[in-house]
Amino acid sequence: MSEIARLLRSIAPAVRELSTQQVNTLAQISGEVFTSGLSAGFSRKKLYAYNQTDAGSGELYAGESGVTPATGMVLEKGKWLEINIGQDLDIFFVTDDALSHADAVNLRVMELA
Repeated sequence: MSEIARLLRSIAPAVRELSTQQVNTLAQISGEVFTSGLSAGFSRKKLYAYNQTDAGSGELYAGESGVTPATGMVLEKGKWLEINIGQDLDIFFVTDDALSHADAVNLRVMELA
């Protein structure tokens, strides 16, 4: 696909699919990769992440592979993040607290294709 075609696709509205899912993210040194919920064959155009946790500080950090609280973009409790991110680019999430499974950060993710 040419660069112009990629640019035009990135600004066009999503018309193929909408996927929502809940992700319980636990503290990990290297972060936890987000796995897309979109059907095979559809390419993600946009991702919304909402931090719906009540546990601890509840902060969540987004970034590349190996993301840490020191290097990631913070997503505080009750806040959301909008990212124009294609299917081929992985995004990782990590928390800053040593949380148990019961206290995992409740991340809600919506993807548009």
